[in-house]
Amino acid sequence: MTMRTNCIFFYVTTVFSCFVFSVSYDPKDFVKLHDQGRVRLQKGEVLGQPCARNMPPVVWDNELAEKAQKWASKCQAGHDSNSERKTKKFDLVGQNWAGGYDLQGAFNAWFDEYRNYNYANRSCTGVCGHYTQIVWNETTHIGCGFARCPSQPWRHAFVCNYGPAGNMRMRTLNGAIIVLPPYEESSTCPGHLK
Repeated sequence: MTMRTNCIFFYVTTVFSCFVFSVSYDPKDFVKLHDQGRVRLQKGEVLGQPCARNMPPVVWDNELAEKAQKWASKCQAGHDSNSERKTKKFDLVGQNWAGGYDLQGAFNAWFDEYRNYNYANRSCTGVCGHYTQIVWNETTHIGCGFARCPSQPWRHAFVCNYGPAGNMRMRTLNGAIIVLPPYEESSTCPGHLK
């Protein structure tokens, strides 16, 4: 379990006091946020995105989490290499990284990239790969890490590894590259928001 420590300052007459408290992120916290986002997509609650036909819940994977924690603990922005994050179970592992103050904010930064994604032509205006990784329906497992980074402006590093990796492309026989969709669109979508 990874811990985060913050100070709350209280002003009492002319005295300042710092009370230290710790917040931990349980694996269930990461899984819950991912599953909530995936369910929103399946129910048609993600503005401008078609409903997902099949969006299974994700399962926590300890080996993916160990690799994510190792990278988060370095407090470096960006991603490590696939060779550093692959596991016995997954040769290709996707990864999301965010610097922020809390898990909800980091997750929202990733998921809110849906605004940049055009499902119809599989393209982004800006960054959208974190979002498409979260909703990649063939991704079944996640493992995440968290580190306190007091010397960095973002204060905390959040890393999630995904197996199997999403954001895949396929080369056709004639050499063309096809960008695969993150999920199959549902033909029935009761709450679809456009």
